[in-house]
Amino acid sequence: RSVAEGLEAAKPFIAALCTAQAELAEAAAKERLRAELRGRQIYLLGNLPTWGAVAWAVLSFAGLLGAAVLAGQRLRGAPADAHPRLRATARFLCALADPRSATGFLLVAWAWHYLPFFLIGRQLYLHHYLPALWCGILFLVAFMDRVTRGHRALLLTLCAGLLTAAVCFYWAYAPLAYGLPLEGARCEALKLRSGWDWDCGIQS
Repeated sequence: RSVAEGLEAAKPFIAALCTAQAELAEAAAKERLRAELRGRQIYLLGNLPTWGAVAWAVLSFAGLLGAAVLAGQRLRGAPADAHPRLRATARFLCALADPRSATGFLLVAWAWHYLPFFLIGRQLYLHHYLPALWCGILFLVAFMDRVTRGHRALLLTLCAGLLTAAVCFYWAYAPLAYGLPLEGARCEALKLRSGWDWDCGIQS
């Protein structure tokens, strides 16, 4: 009877010991996994200058399209020789937005691949947006070529600036994209926003 009472009294201590052992084993497993993953964590980062340039081109196109609509409204009913500059600008903007042109077609392709994802009620990842990105990059090139026509130096300057920014961003964030070692201080410096919460302890 005394042995049974002793076992009964020891049950809370045995349970606490088993819990502590399980927690210790779990912590050791996490530490082993952390050591295995050290320097190998991969984040599917897009190239921020490229995505930003595509967004700028789409928004600029939307603004120009709105300007074309307003110009058309102003010219409605006006004599054919009235406002020659405004009429030429309106023709240029309408040609830019024509779906049969390269810019119009590529913008429709971008919207066709991008906008439907707003209707998808599940988590989305980077690869869902890649088809829209390809169409957006082609649209960006066609848009820049169209709006800088006759100003080759400006076009080359824009292309050089965009290429430089894209390469610099790639070079800086390549360790995160390819799971390469990255020291903690530099890893923290790469967080441009507080919501970017990758684990710099794993990367170091």
